[in-house]
Amino acid sequence: MSRRRKRLSREQSWFVLLLLLAVIVAFGLSAIFANITGSFNGTAFAITAIVTLVIFLTGYIILSLPSVKGRIGEARVNRVLARLSKKYGGHVIHDVMVLGDDGKTSQIDHVYVSNRGVFVIETKNYAGRIYGSQNQKQWTQV
Repeated sequence: MSRRRKRLSREQSWFVLLLLLAVIVAFGLSAIFANITGSFNGTAFAITAIVTLVIFLTGYIILSLPSVKGRIGEARVNRVLARLSKKYGGHVIHDVMVLGDDGKTSQIDHVYVSNRGVFVIETKNYAGRIYGSQNQKQWTQV
């Protein structure tokens, strides 16, 4: 019986990549320092590795914030819609504020207007499988 190796999630893959990058940067900086001073300093390597790791992990945490992930997702959709409008015509409008009957406003991420119709797009930058129907208020992410 063979065991299947569990694949890493996208976030886990980014974490491993940043960890490896931190070690590579620490080795590189230590090599430069050793070349300048003429000897390898283990303490300098350890400090460099820790500082580099903290910097990369801070970046990882910032990129994991929902607001940042949302902006990244909207930017991706912006690029795709720009390509669609160039290829097929039409106009794209982003961040549309709509006033409701109750006086409250709602924000629409993207509106694509073409000769085929008007498409209203709400962007969510979720990973995994998302289940729901047009009549459900709450969708499920797995």
